[in-house]
Amino acid sequence: MTGRTALTLSLTIALAGLTGCAAPPPKPIADKPLTLREARDLPVPVGFAMDPAESHLYDRSFRALRFTYVRREFNDLERVVDFYKRTLPGEGWELRWEVGMDDRKLMFERGDEQCRVEIDKILRWRAVRATVEIEPRAS
Repeated sequence: MTGRTALTLSLTIALAGLTGCAAPPPKPIADKPLTLREARDLPVPVGFAMDPAESHLYDRSFRALRFTYVRREFNDLERVVDFYKRTLPGEGWELRWEVGMDDRKLMFERGDEQCRVEIDKILRWRAVRATVEIEPRAS
């Protein structure tokens, strides 16, 4: 075996070993249509529609989801923030923190789950996007 072949073989084995150690990313469930049933405790503001390309349920033993909703007309970002701050506590979610000025992030907790809500303006401020993610609460 030549020196170049041995080097190539050893690099290939090393790279294969490194990639085998990484945890695979969550796998979206492809054969199940997205419905609001999985997110029945997550109210949606009037006029917002789910963006199926940006919304996913993940194949896990716990509830993990990411739903993105868009309203394609001007809407005051503060009204959407107020909607989530007002309605999620009615579903048992407790607001833990809020950050941001132009784009806003809210974190809610309930039991062993956390709910992250990100609200931002898109399409040169002509639309508002709300992304809601549920996952197990960090210990």
